[in-house]
Amino acid sequence: MTTTTIAVREIHCAGCENTIRAALSRLEGVHSVDPDYRTNRVRAAYDEARASEARLREALAGLGFEPSAA
Repeated sequence: MTTTTIAVREIHCAGCENTIRAALSRLEGVHSVDPDYRTNRVRAAYDEARASEARLREALAGLGFEPSAA
């Protein structure tokens, strides 16, 4: 299992956190998602054989939460 933290712009509130948590948790191989609007960061734990940081970043961007450069 791998854990990564991604800096994300535009996380404004607990509602944003819930949206991110729900969407990323549905991705195959993702075990936990912990977004924090106070720090604008998303911490996620995932199985590298089934998910990747690139896929997490792509999903965040698709939700309108643009990840900062890696």
